[in-house]
Amino acid sequence: MVELIYALHYTKSFNNGEMTLKETVKHFEQFFGVKIDNFSHSFLRIRERMKGRTVFVSKLQNTLESKIKEKDQ
Repeated sequence: MVELIYALHYTKSFNNGEMTLKETVKHFEQFFGVKIDNFSHSFLRIRERMKGRTVFVSKLQNTLESKIKEKDQ
């Protein structure tokens, strides 16, 4: 989920980019009913990945593209 939060934050997807990263995390916590501890450390671990840094976001993209192709047929 941290990948998604950072991706949405860096693309200024909320409030025309006026929302801070910390505010974005808090909204996700409230919406999904989870606690995201130390999200900056989680981002550091994402950056340290050797094989595919954006595993979750890539999976989202691939799944959506697959479903779109499926519906086109």
